[in-house]
Amino acid sequence: MPNKSIDQVIVNINKAIYGKRYEATLALCKRYAALAKKTLRDSQGLAQGEGQFWTNRTSMAIKSAFGYTIADSENVGWGLAGGMEYHKWLELARNRKHESIRPTVQILVPWFMDELKKVFSDAG
Repeated sequence: MPNKSIDQVIVNINKAIYGKRYEATLALCKRYAALAKKTLRDSQGLAQGEGQFWTNRTSMAIKSAFGYTIADSENVGWGLAGGMEYHKWLELARNRKHESIRPTVQILVPWFMDELKKVFSDAG
């Protein structure tokens, strides 16, 4: 015969562990969203002129780029996006010749995953 009080203790412990890991994951996502924005701006540059990915004519595209987090009751994530209406053309035109979002995220994902593994390890 199962012991309901022990079962409830196990449920409470699992909720506490999940809650701490969720909060740690959310904090990690917020950090990487900010890091993605910084990495993009550092590699492209904020000044007008030639950047790593495209030529800054007005600097509006790079200044409007932003990192973001998404979170609901079960999912947490981060991303990077361009804030100008024409940013999609910078990313997709000419077979992605001037794309900046995906290469920036691809640089950061391995580091993010390494840190995320620590959050979900028994030692984390």
